[in-house]
Amino acid sequence: MSLVNAATGAVVGTTTVGSSPFGVAVEPSGNRAYVTNHLSAQLSILDGMTGALIRTVDLGGGLRPVGVAVTADGAKVLVAIQLPATLRRLAVYDVAADSLREITVGNSPTAVATHPTLPVAYVTNQLSNTVSVVDTASETVVTTLTGFSQPFAVAVNATGTRLYVTNLGDNTVREIDTSTLQTVWTYTVLARPFGVAVRPQGDRAYVTNIDNRRLSVLDTSSREVSTIGVGRSPWGVAVDPSGSRVFVANFEDNTLSVVDAASNTVVQTVAVGQAPVAFGVFVRPGAAP
Repeated sequence: MSLVNAATGAVVGTTTVGSSPFGVAVEPSGNRAYVTNHLSAQLSILDGMTGALIRTVDLGGGLRPVGVAVTADGAKVLVAIQLPATLRRLAVYDVAADSLREITVGNSPTAVATHPTLPVAYVTNQLSNTVSVVDTASETVVTTLTGFSQPFAVAVNATGTRLYVTNLGDNTVREIDTSTLQTVWTYTVLARPFGVAVRPQGDRAYVTNIDNRRLSVLDTSSREVSTIGVGRSPWGVAVDPSGSRVFVANFEDNTLSVVDAASNTVVQTVAVGQAPVAFGVFVRPGAAP
């Protein structure tokens, strides 16, 4: 995987992880980063500052991990195990105990996002068309949201008041009030909305559209949707801590598009390694190294 200085866009190093790295999550302190390796069924633990590999956790033979997130206290790492779909597993890696547990969710869980202050996580279950709401303290599902259409990605805003879920089945993004768990708006975007990220200010959400070489920009006040041209097959998307730059991983181009959030234009294209996915929160909090 490539390590990129978020301030300059320069590739500052590479780290060898497992086979087909897919999901990325950086813990709130920025001290650790976690990477799911889709084909080798592993979780790589990296130093959040240097990117050096610390250790590798085997998740189980034949499993296909996708999304990953860290709880607000940094104590648990949650991994969505997409396949086998009927396994319905959200893996829980206990950092202090260095042990694995599991929570049963819906069929084919793909993504997970954690609340910024509460012990709550949200898991998209693509083949169940549901989102599981998980109490991360008790490690139980407290409720299940229904009515989605192949939900794939999920993100929570910085204040924890809104949840955004992409739907591959009908090319929409649902905005959900986390206090009531009711949908407050449904945005129509371009084909195959994949990744989603929310600006720290909460005024915009960004959605990658795999089939259109576009990044959809959702204005959370006006509810308008605009688009920005990026690379081929944009997959992962993340926003820097200041909200001034948006980063898009372009799978087919082997590049990272850097978008200026003020002007909604691509200001830099960075060549990275082969087939970047970067599904999740892949920007380290705080200043760039």
